[in-house]
Amino acid sequence: MNDQGESKGKVALFGRSLGRWFMTAFSLVVVAHVTMWGTEKHGVAVGAVIGLTYSALLVAAWFPRATLVRWSARHPELDMLPFPLMVFSGLALFTPLSLVLCVAYAAIGTAVLLGIGWLVRRYRRSSNELELSHPRD
Repeated sequence: MNDQGESKGKVALFGRSLGRWFMTAFSLVVVAHVTMWGTEKHGVAVGAVIGLTYSALLVAAWFPRATLVRWSARHPELDMLPFPLMVFSGLALFTPLSLVLCVAYAAIGTAVLLGIGWLVRRYRRSSNELELSHPRD
């Protein structure tokens, strides 16, 4: 019998595979390092944004996949929520741009992607309505 849905080949600790625990611990070290680097480079506010962004993504990775898919289907507009923070963090850490430009580029990129997402949803909705109004025989 498998305990908690784990296969016999996996070693489990609290219902999670050891590989998942290892990757989480490794990711926590990376998040801590990047947060300290951002704090050192641009101050506490930027370090806090970086730390909170990537910590929230790490927490989301521990939710079951089905839960995330269901949430994403209910709230398609919120799928882009981490994008501006990730773009800001990346630009602030890896480019010599000022923080104002990093915020501006993140806002522009988010607006473009939200517009593209809206157009895609509109296109899918109209093509579904077209199929329903003209059923194939």
